[in-house]
Amino acid sequence: LGGLVKGVTPLDMTEAYAAFANNGVRVSPIAILKVTDRNGSILEENTPEETRVVSAKSAYMLVSMLKSVVQSGTGGGAAIGRPAAGKTGTTDDTKDAWFVGFTPDLAAAVWMGDDHGGDLGGITGGTYPATIWGHFMSEALKNTPVHDFTVPPGSEGIDQLGLYVPAPKEDPKDKDKDKDKDGKNSGSKTDTKTSSKKSSGSSSASKSDTSSDDSDISEFIKKR
Repeated sequence: LGGLVKGVTPLDMTEAYAAFANNGVRVSPIAILKVTDRNGSILEENTPEETRVVSAKSAYMLVSMLKSVVQSGTGGGAAIGRPAAGKTGTTDDTKDAWFVGFTPDLAAAVWMGDDHGGDLGGITGGTYPATIWGHFMSEALKNTPVHDFTVPPGSEGIDQLGLYVPAPKEDPKDKDKDKDKDGKNSGSKTDTKTSSKKSSGSSSASKSDTSSDDSDISEFIKKR
């Protein structure tokens, strides 16, 4: 992966991302924890070195953003049915494709590339690397209880800020339908008002007719 003199290895990327899951504490990777002889005596024992490299709150902000990559971004192929976060990566010439991610318990990196410098034929970090990562993590964590990332004090509510799900685009046809509905509704209102006026007119006419009938009756009585 570019950006440095010699680039970085998958182990370098895993170590860096693991610090996010570990509330900003970097843990130096080691391959051998302990060596014992046949009698159980410890011949060698290594303890991981821990160094805080970023505040817990800043680390959780990154965790929240990287969770959204898996939930609704380019890393959807890495979704494993439990809290997970990560990032896809693809070089401009498509010679390298990455997915680096983590859960609260485990971090891992997947790299795809050609040792001889050839391109990957359109493969991006969100395709095979994310899928491979998902398969590996599902198997590695199948006996590990599911739990979410630890939210440090003062970081409540960050998840609502980190995850942005864009609203679905409105179909122009739907707008036309809404206009038609509005036109019909407006017409109904106009008809209602007209009808009310007509009713008033009818009532007035009825009163006039009644007065006319009364006059005719009075004339008839006088003649009688």
